Amino acid sequence: MIKPFLILAVIATHYLANAQNSITTSGLLSIDTHWITDTVFLSGDLTINNGILLTIAPNTKVIAHGYYKIDVKGRLLAIGTPNRFITFTIQDTTDFSDTSSIRGGWNGIHFENIQTNNDSSILKYCKISYGKAIGQTKKEQSGGAIMIDNYSKLTIENCEINNNYAAYSGAGIYIHQNSSPKIIKNLIHHNKTPWQGGGITCLENSAPLIHQNIIINNSAIGIIIRPPWAVGIGAGGGIYVSSVSQAPMISNNLVSNNSSYGGAIYESANYIKIINNIIVNNSEYGIHNATQVGEGIYANNTICNNIEAGVMSFAPNLTLYNNIIRGNVPVFDPRDPENVDARLNGWPRVYHNNIGNPINLSGRGNIDSTTLFVRPTQTAGITELGYNADWRLRSNSPEIDKGFVNNIAAFIGDKDVFGNPRIVGNAIDIGAVEYSPISTISITQEHPNIKVYPNPFTNQLWIEVEHSSATLTYHIFAINGQLIDSQLISNGINLIQMADFSNGTYLMHIRETTGKQLFSTKLVKM
Repeated sequence: MIKPFLILAVIATHYLANAQNSITTSGLLSIDTHWITDTVFLSGDLTINNGILLTIAPNTKVIAHGYYKIDVKGRLLAIGTPNRFITFTIQDTTDFSDTSSIRGGWNGIHFENIQTNNDSSILKYCKISYGKAIGQTKKEQSGGAIMIDNYSKLTIENCEINNNYAAYSGAGIYIHQNSSPKIIKNLIHHNKTPWQGGGITCLENSAPLIHQNIIINNSAIGIIIRPPWAVGIGAGGGIYVSSVSQAPMISNNLVSNNSSYGGAIYESANYIKIINNIIVNNSEYGIHNATQVGEGIYANNTICNNIEAGVMSFAPNLTLYNNIIRGNVPVFDPRDPENVDARLNGWPRVYHNNIGNPINLSGRGNIDSTTLFVRPTQTAGITELGYNADWRLRSNSPEIDKGFVNNIAAFIGDKDVFGNPRIVGNAIDIGAVEYSPISTISITQEHPNIKVYPNPFTNQLWIEVEHSSATLTYHIFAINGQLIDSQLISNGINLIQMADFSNGTYLMHIRETTGKQLFSTKLVKM
């Protein structure tokens, strides 16, 4: 009679915990568990045992009391909703900026060496912040928010991953050793490392899909001081990829205002594909290719207004199709080519690109003509917000129908960066955005503490509010004046899902509850 009693006691405790407003937990999770509660406090490391499922309900806050981690050996389903994110963070962020200690941070979510009999894990509509990878080994110093090692059955979608730190690599997401997760439609921002991969790192024969993300304001900048000299280090402010035998796909992302000494996207992957991305206003290179044997393909990207070259290449077998590479500004040595540069004679092959001042480039169908964007930034670098600009083509832009279609349709996809048809008939435009008739966006009322991006957008919109003591509400109207949507928004970053809206132009107002209007803009859904 003792065994049944113990089993019933465990089950009763499990359901009672879920009925409380908060629970405190740590140790080994050995039965399937569903957290339906306001707050879960981690008082130590939590391990989800092999074969065990942890499900977390929308709007749950998971708060670490100290430097603890969630170690997934079974399955984790953390699926929120657009208005009820699941939050992962630490209770006390004091001294998070002290990069010499673990204080102020927690140890993130780990997916490492999970047995293949476990089904998929999903992180969806989650906010993950103040992860801090500090330790003695490179592995312990990697993966500030999320560590993925030898595991592919993971989808990270519609999450906000911000303000995480890694002493070595992958401050936001670290992908290692034969791992191919799907990283889709996330906002990844303000993550920091001194070495590699401010936003995302991908290493050791991994082939993730990195698709439709907004990757902004991340950094991979460090300094080695050896008197009497110092040298800057750090590569891949937004994304760092080193994967020899696999083919990672980086597609349809907005990569902007990231900082490093080695590229917003740094890649030393032999077969990488970088397709349909807007890569703008980053500090030090748009894309930095660093392998002489690379046979990667960059196609239909808009790579503009970055500091240093738009593309730095070491690989003569690298091929560039249909990219706009203009307005990039070399600073370290102004004599360097500003748009496509190379070292060790690694000049790539180029076909049907618009490249400003091309030098030593072999190929055909290329042009050197001023691009007519709808509303670009005016200067290079991070002083202007590239993600708050409009990189669509005007009706008289020289890139329209000038792209190369043959042999690339199979991998370029059927949608541009905004989800519009990519190849119309047998014609394709140069750049990340396929031209369609537009109405020019005009900001009718700006506010220094409110940003709405990206604009144009496809299915989701992010509203960033800083330092507001008032309660704010957004209102979205159709052009005929009909109110379409209205919701309260809070300080910080708010996700607005607009997948059900028809393509077209809308008007957004952001107001205080008193009725005072603070911000107004036209929105374009594509």
